[in-house]
Amino acid sequence: SLSILADCITLVVIYFIGRKLHGESVGLIAAGLFAISVQFIQQAHFGTFDSLLTTAVALVLWTLMLYTGSGRLKYLNMAGAGIGLAVGIKATAVLLVLPAFTAVLCYELVQVSVVKLRGARRILQVWLVPFLWGLGIFVLCNPYAVIEWQEYLGNIALQSYMVRGLVDWPFILQYKDTTPYIYHITEQGRWTLGWPLTMFMYGGTLALGLQVATKLRLREIDYGVVQRLVLLSWVVCYFILIAGLTVKYPRYMLPIIPVQIVFAASLLVAIVRK
Repeated sequence: SLSILADCITLVVIYFIGRKLHGESVGLIAAGLFAISVQFIQQAHFGTFDSLLTTAVALVLWTLMLYTGSGRLKYLNMAGAGIGLAVGIKATAVLLVLPAFTAVLCYELVQVSVVKLRGARRILQVWLVPFLWGLGIFVLCNPYAVIEWQEYLGNIALQSYMVRGLVDWPFILQYKDTTPYIYHITEQGRWTLGWPLTMFMYGGTLALGLQVATKLRLREIDYGVVQRLVLLSWVVCYFILIAGLTVKYPRYMLPIIPVQIVFAASLLVAIVRK
């Protein structure tokens, strides 16, 4: 039941992200594609925590988009709290600091319509306060990570050995001769998402990446470009770091699939309009 609720929340958030990024049509199509994605339905049946992690990630990315569009610090604090929640669910969510850092840094560089606060006060508002929100929520949701911090860190280290293939456990031998990165894409195409959606997901990611790169090269940077860069930073960094591991459970890709589905819907709408 919790997994189903989490996926329903993710669906709504994905609609808002798609609408914010490229309009109503993209939001609706992205939500529809997400709703029929077999992998999320499968994970909800198994009740894995990855469904909850994906929801937390989607909420963080949405609040970061709201922050870069408005400059309101409450959204940045909400993103910090969301990162704390996500890390409390699974430690790999610490990678969310990358899109958060991208959002803050780029906004500070391109803002033109808000009053700039210099010095220590600005550092406190955009860096320290969100961090404290994240730390507080993490401790609240995962108190034993503090109470028994040595065991917590030991478990994380053991899991890191596992995903890198440094321990000889029977259930990871299936990944011994698999190809990094390609294996995940192949599994998504054959089993969990289907080839049409998979091709549009990665094609949309590439197309948006080229679009953002062109804007950066021409120095045509606005808040829309920053929002796209925030989403891309999450997808690209997560995929490079996680898909290259020795152990390649398909559920490891869940945190980036909803955003990639938005990219797929964006590409589909662009082709139809063309």
